[in-house]
Amino acid sequence: MATYRIVCVAKLATTGHPDHLHIQWVGAAPDGGERPTHKAGVGQVRRMIDDDSEAFYTMSPKAKVRPVTCGTCQTQTIETVGDKVPGNNLDELPECSLDVLDRLADILA
Repeated sequence: MATYRIVCVAKLATTGHPDHLHIQWVGAAPDGGERPTHKAGVGQVRRMIDDDSEAFYTMSPKAKVRPVTCGTCQTQTIETVGDKVPGNNLDELPECSLDVLDRLADILA
């Protein structure tokens, strides 16, 4: 199983909820990397986690990413398992610009 560190995210508003954002894409680096080299959509990340083919985390390997359903809008999304370390939350990661995402390789599971 490969492990990726999510280093940036791209968010979009949810249909019907212009102020309610969800992560749509992630920029990721191979385990321990600092700069994104790969991209994946949230659906792809969820599928790889569910299939145990890939693992994802944020700033620390303890800050694992897991699939969830949003309680507000029922969107299938991802979140960080709480580890009580500031900065490890997916929502606190920097924004990936779309031009950066376009240059990254897709993560293939």
